[in-house]
Amino acid sequence: MDRDTKSFILASLAWLLIGVTLGVIMTLQLGNYALLRFAHLHLLLLGFMAMMVYGVGYFILPRFNGTTLRWPRLVGVHFWISNLGLLGLVFGALEFRPLFAVISALGVLLFVLNLGATLLGAAPLGARLAAQEAALARTPPPSTAPAPPAATSSAGAPGTVLSGHETVGEVLARHPQLEETIRLFFGDGCFTCPGQSTESVIQAAAVHGIDPELLLGELRKRL
Repeated sequence: MDRDTKSFILASLAWLLIGVTLGVIMTLQLGNYALLRFAHLHLLLLGFMAMMVYGVGYFILPRFNGTTLRWPRLVGVHFWISNLGLLGLVFGALEFRPLFAVISALGVLLFVLNLGATLLGAAPLGARLAAQEAALARTPPPSTAPAPPAATSSAGAPGTVLSGHETVGEVLARHPQLEETIRLFFGDGCFTCPGQSTESVIQAAAVHGIDPELLLGELRKRL
């Protein structure tokens, strides 16, 4: 997980802790209940819930779509805008609340635009396959060499090449020449996703909405 998305998760947990503490203070009937209730609501809604959604959404959704985030540098900007808006709403003077409400709304807008452009702007799988095929057609064929022995899968019988039950990490480790094909289907996020060490190729295809036979066929073809 990159620094900016991790920052959203950590901030979400921090706001949750502050919100729960404020809830205890409200239960003890300490301070102005109306002001505490306003702060408590926004700490849990814009602090805990929204920032958890931001962090998880930025990290997971582009990977599920087999692509990368459209404007990754905006994630850091979004982080500071969202936290500034929340700080102003909760702890700022009453007369400045409209300003900080607009700042918080701007953070939501950045999230919607960035993630929306990422998901809607990704090329369809068929187009990506066609582009990959064209790139491979322009690549000079490798020099003739003896064929390597068939790989043995930890989940398949000896001699089985890509049964589909190997994890994505195992496939990348045993067949580094398949990296470009893996990137074509799953995007760059697959190489940093912890799921590659636990998800089989078939499971990863299901998560990404990809026909597993199509994926396995392309991988076997590259071998």
